[in-house]
Amino acid sequence: MKPTINMDLSRLKEADALLQIKSTVNVMRTNIFFNDPDIHYDDYDTAISKYDISLTACRGGTTLQTVIKDKFQTVLYDYYKYQGLYVIRKCKGNLEKLISSNYDIALEKGKKSIKVFTVKNGNKPGKVMFTARSTPKFRSFLIECRVVSATLPNKWEFCKVIGGCKGNKSGFVSGLEYEFRIKAIYRTTEGPWLASIILRIG
Repeated sequence: MKPTINMDLSRLKEADALLQIKSTVNVMRTNIFFNDPDIHYDDYDTAISKYDISLTACRGGTTLQTVIKDKFQTVLYDYYKYQGLYVIRKCKGNLEKLISSNYDIALEKGKKSIKVFTVKNGNKPGKVMFTARSTPKFRSFLIECRVVSATLPNKWEFCKVIGGCKGNKSGFVSGLEYEFRIKAIYRTTEGPWLASIILRIG
């Protein structure tokens, strides 16, 4: 199996995962191989700061503080996974470049085929729920979206990385139609885009 990077933070404690993200971003921002990231390093700094503050505040704090922490954690962990895909594209199997990214190194596993992809309105305005399943056992999925009811053409944008069979995202504009597409994330490659789904946001 070919060596690649490991984008899974679930095996780490929250504080350790935060340190891993900080370390990776600091190394990548000075690395000549990664000077045009999909997610700008300034955006990373903002997400890291918000999560760091909320992580400290929720220790022994209220349920609301924990909810806020979880929200900022989701954003930052999605950044980490999505940036990992950027590293994979830039490295194209070059082990030296992979190691220089400061992501953990792993081995490629068997590829998966997406069998189910659904998109529906959530329980709050502007919230969307995703369901995805693949065989054999899933790893994670990348979702992109675009507004199809816009007057001007618009490009596909990063929406969400889900590390399981379900996920959700808020912030969509009620009344607009969005188009969503999904692909499986493998260890060294990304799968093809699955046929898109159009949803009017409730």
